[in-house]
Amino acid sequence: METVHAAPVRATNGHLQTSEDQCRANGFNDGIPILDARAKAECKHQLDRLRQELEEAEQFNNPDRAGKIQEEMNAIADHLASAFGLGGRDRKTSSEAERARSAVTKRIKDGIERIGEAVPLLGHHLQVRIKTGYFCSYNPHPERPVAWQF
Repeated sequence: METVHAAPVRATNGHLQTSEDQCRANGFNDGIPILDARAKAECKHQLDRLRQELEEAEQFNNPDRAGKIQEEMNAIADHLASAFGLGGRDRKTSSEAERARSAVTKRIKDGIERIGEAVPLLGHHLQVRIKTGYFCSYNPHPERPVAWQF
């Protein structure tokens, strides 16, 4: 597979940037980890403390206390599971661009659905011919041009 390198572009500060740098600067890759290093360390410390308390509760045959501690440990584990993806990599929050893309896509699809309720053929046409994503487009069929009448 051939690697494609982006052509450098001169930024306003005079430094060269690739289009990848521009995308990052424009918010396409600006998600941040759900948990920072400090939060991870605090969760680990809390789990270690709870493990010791659980051992103590089991040692003193206190099932109520052990159950509560286990519930708290499960809650922390669920929180940690939501913060990590495959291979233990950090999950990131959505970038501003992703949130905007998602909102625009939802609004366009809602609008097309409402149009389809009023004029089913037009709704179907728009559903098939409008593409959404980071860039949205209307793509009429090249062999069947549409003659719009209002």
